[in-house]
Amino acid sequence: MKSIYGKLIPFLLIVTFVSIACNLPVSVASDPHSPVEVSAQDAQSAVNTLEEAADQLGQSGATTIQLTESQLSALLANQLAGAESGGFSNPQVQIEGEQIWVVGNIQQGPISVGVQLTLAAVKDAAGKPSIQLQSVDFGQFPAPQSMVDNLSSFVNTSINQAMSETAGELEIVDLVVGNDAITITVRKN
Repeated sequence: MKSIYGKLIPFLLIVTFVSIACNLPVSVASDPHSPVEVSAQDAQSAVNTLEEAADQLGQSGATTIQLTESQLSALLANQLAGAESGGFSNPQVQIEGEQIWVVGNIQQGPISVGVQLTLAAVKDAAGKPSIQLQSVDFGQFPAPQSMVDNLSSFVNTSINQAMSETAGELEIVDLVVGNDAITITVRKN
């Protein structure tokens, strides 16, 4: 009887500690801003801005779109609510300096972890602007560089594909990140 308790107690202690560790909250390291308020008005404002830009693009062949942190956060939250998001929730788009942070939570089953993507607007050798994914953090752990490179390639491919699928092939002429907003200048080819 003593040997059963001698083996059972350490096992129960290990199970208890593992259970507690799996349920400890994990936060994203050094969130640079306070949470961005997401509202239906901001989502509608972003949609209106995009519709006006589409009208202007049809008339003049070029347009400039400016979207704020709250508009981008609301737009992303609405997009994720209407699609299979892979467990990504509570998205926040935060802009400071020339960097964009997309912060949120990923949940798979009982496990939830904070995720932070750091992006920046860059220009290639030809001067063509694009978005570069600089880092991905899952909780307190950074993703491997190969994963960051693959995700960055995916983001740019998705943007270019979306631009080429629109009527009249569009080209991003300029992309400016700063002052809590993203400003994109687009023209028809």
